[in-house]
Amino acid sequence: MAQNDVVSVEIRFLLLRLLVEISLRITWDYQRLVARGRKYGSALMAVMRKMLAVAAYLLRHEQEQYDRSLGCAGAPVR
Repeated sequence: MAQNDVVSVEIRFLLLRLLVEISLRITWDYQRLVARGRKYGSALMAVMRKMLAVAAYLLRHEQEQYDRSLGCAGAPVR
């Protein structure tokens, strides 16, 4: 296996794990907002705005080296 293939597989694994962590975090944020009295549509828009901010950050910093010790912000480290 070439070095690029190994890196590609590792990046795909990290992205999939990140998507799972983000979906759990988004579900928790949405439920928290609704429980605090926000209307469903308003809570959904707040969560979508947060998702957009995360996506913009990832696109701006895609050339940086990934540091495994940092984990996903706000997610529990396993």
